[in-house]
Amino acid sequence: MNTIENSFSCPNCEESLNWSVPEGAVAIVESACPVCHAPLLLNQVTNSVEIQLPARRKALAFMSCSIWDVDKRVSNYFRGLCLAKGILPRTIGIDIYADTLEETAILARGEIAKADCVIAILTPRYTVNGHLSSTWTYFEPGMGFAISKPLFVFYETGTREENPLLASAQYSIEFDRELFGNQEEDQRLDYWIASIKEEINRRKSNRFWTAVGIGALTVLPLGLLIWGGGAKQANRT
Repeated sequence: MNTIENSFSCPNCEESLNWSVPEGAVAIVESACPVCHAPLLLNQVTNSVEIQLPARRKALAFMSCSIWDVDKRVSNYFRGLCLAKGILPRTIGIDIYADTLEETAILARGEIAKADCVIAILTPRYTVNGHLSSTWTYFEPGMGFAISKPLFVFYETGTREENPLLASAQYSIEFDRELFGNQEEDQRLDYWIASIKEEINRRKSNRFWTAVGIGALTVLPLGLLIWGGGAKQANRT
């Protein structure tokens, strides 16, 4: 069978990729980036590629990570894993831009308030009794923790582990960027991202049923009051 070669760049990691599609295949083809695992849709009519997210059960995560070029491979990798599980990551400096530190803090606070969780990606940057990550990867998760957002941390091998952030997280998972692309390592980190999605879904479900319970407790007494008033009126007549 003849195939058609399509060349494009992944919208998430910007990696140059070639996509072979059987001739005569449907116009819209689903696949995933082999580098960052982001789910992709290829439109053969327009020869364009976009990230595919599930129509339902999406989650929103504030992702606190280094935006330095040297760490772009790491942030793109975890963003791709999140997208593959229906988690939309939001990061200041990647998805939203600010001109000043003050504006960055204000935007981060607003995005964290809207998010279902905070995911922190710690990569070595400073050396202070060991390697510390970007100061923002401690400050932003701290804002989330202050308003009871669930916190999940992935820390690169070599990053100092003795810090309150790891102690406050629901999950603290170590990773090594040199193992990205290794099937076993990819599956291990994919499992933890899937666990985050399950935790978000569980919390949403609990909030829904709590709201239903509160609603029932509010409506039931009102219904009894109305019913009781009607019964008394009937007795008087």
